[in-house]
Amino acid sequence: MHIAGKRLRPCCICMGMTKIERDTKPRKDVRQDLADALISHIEAGTAPWQRPWNPATGDDTPVNAVTGKHYRGINQFWLGLNQPDSDPRWCTFRQAQEKNWHIRKGSHGISVEKWMVLESTKDLEVDGDEATLKEKRLVVRYYTVFHASQIEGMPELPSPELSEASLEPDPRVTAIVSGMGATLSIGGTQAYYRPSADVIRIPALTSFATAADYDTVLLHEIGHATGHKERLKRDLNHLFGSADYAKEELRAEISAAMSARTLGIAFDPLQVDRTERSGLDNSAAYLTGWLSALPEDQRKPELMAAISSAQKISDYVLGFALAQAEELEAESELAVEPEPEPEPKVLVPSGPRFRL
Repeated sequence: MHIAGKRLRPCCICMGMTKIERDTKPRKDVRQDLADALISHIEAGTAPWQRPWNPATGDDTPVNAVTGKHYRGINQFWLGLNQPDSDPRWCTFRQAQEKNWHIRKGSHGISVEKWMVLESTKDLEVDGDEATLKEKRLVVRYYTVFHASQIEGMPELPSPELSEASLEPDPRVTAIVSGMGATLSIGGTQAYYRPSADVIRIPALTSFATAADYDTVLLHEIGHATGHKERLKRDLNHLFGSADYAKEELRAEISAAMSARTLGIAFDPLQVDRTERSGLDNSAAYLTGWLSALPEDQRKPELMAAISSAQKISDYVLGFALAQAEELEAESELAVEPEPEPEPKVLVPSGPRFRL
């Protein structure tokens, strides 16, 4: 707790100043519904991060139709599971009104959540001195959004621009490894991250059918590497098959899917199963068994925590990809030769000319 102009000892005045409030309570528990749906999909091997994805077929990541921003974390998966077709666009009733679009009569929307930090100040008198108490509140608000298929007047979704698959690994993914300061070791037949040496091991590109498969596995191992003590500081010393190991696998799997979609890289989670040295099937029975073994009242918070943590991991690694992109852009600008300045014009007076 900070009070401008004065440092206070912990007391009843300055304790508990960070509050969590809920505003506009939804009719249903969004997180409980999402947890139930995701567990069913995990059992079937069809959770969003368990399905292959190719940007050439169009980006179906849920996006706000007005702001153009992709939904994140819990909202991304919740809308993705409720998306009736490949059109990823959603918006609120008010946003549709502002665009002169019309929600079809009888349409039912989907609740999404938005967390915000609100700050307020209060003047106090402490030991005869005036001071200002700064209070922060963490507030969650719920909004109802409607899918493009429920909206009349919304422009048609543009067709995706088709491009040939790259034959080389995406340089942005490799740049993430170097940006984090980890060591990339290529060879063998298994992929893993060794925390003690801070080394990511991955088979050679020739071991994969496509460069995107290589990138998929590397993004997964990068997810593990973010847990290093010099990065996001997670405990990575877990036995294969333990509950803690399963949690870490889930975080890495979800974060890799998030990062791949943001970078526009084709993603195939089956490649992770094929190369992970544990030999465990992360996509179905293993993760389902772990979740099923938890008491029912713990499944929702564990799954929601994994998604929240995965979003933090993805944000962290994408920061390095962005830094690399900015560096390349700066280099390209320096490489452009400046246009030669035009030669000054010489004014020649009209009239007869004489040569001496």
